[in-house]
Amino acid sequence: MKKPRLLILTVAICLLPMIAGAILYNRLPPDIAIHWDINNEPDSFLPKALALFGFPVFFACFQVIGCCAIWWKLKKVEVTPKIIAIIYWLIPALTIMTYVFMLVQGFGYSFDVGGIACIVVGFIFVLLGNYLPKIRYEDSKYVVTIPRFKSEQSFRKTMRGISIALIVIGLAFFVLAFL
Repeated sequence: MKKPRLLILTVAICLLPMIAGAILYNRLPPDIAIHWDINNEPDSFLPKALALFGFPVFFACFQVIGCCAIWWKLKKVEVTPKIIAIIYWLIPALTIMTYVFMLVQGFGYSFDVGGIACIVVGFIFVLLGNYLPKIRYEDSKYVVTIPRFKSEQSFRKTMRGISIALIVIGLAFFVLAFL
């Protein structure tokens, strides 16, 4: 998929929840929870209009800036497409997930935000841990800037260690979700 089409698609997905917000607008309370504390209690609120319509616009702008930064950084570098795909789709997925949390909370249902967040973060860590070793040594100077690797062997060993750590941490997040 070409870059502009990918950008348009991911931004459209970031803005898509506004349709649900417009449909459900009159049934929601005047203030919508946008953040929860460690005890799953909402601790930050926004006015309904700002939460339902400003939130997706903010993340759509964040997606545009992120995609442009990726394209600028990777102009001369060819990185594994799967890693780039994870980066492109992360913000739209998190936007929809958080928007659903806001709507569910707005209708008065309680749920384990921390557990769901642990599962999502664990999934992201496992994904990144799985694909990190696939970065080519030639591209390491563009992707990993500190430290500079003196040999491909040291690069591979470090990537393998980081990958294992990410997978273990991701699995720990899965376990934490159910405690």
